[in-house]
Amino acid sequence: MLKRLIPILITSIIYANPTQIVALNEPFEIENNSSVFNTDLSYTYNEILKCNPKLDVVYKIESIHKLKIIPKKPLKSGTDYQCKYDGNKIIF
Repeated sequence: MLKRLIPILITSIIYANPTQIVALNEPFEIENNSSVFNTDLSYTYNEILKCNPKLDVVYKIESIHKLKIIPKKPLKSGTDYQCKYDGNKIIF
């Protein structure tokens, strides 16, 4: 019985298709007309968006309604980042 099971296990391990993580490391912008970002700041490491999963990013405030997010660590594709700012939900 074990002799028949070992080749099946080895074949499964060799041809297994592991989950691939694709990084998103490009800066991107969020525009939200209902939120007002503090334009006194330019670039900041302070956590402006409260996100789940947590972001490791630098924020650049482009305007009162536009925020640029510059990842320090790549984001994972296929992951929904659910964030809150000033009572508004932002999902990307």
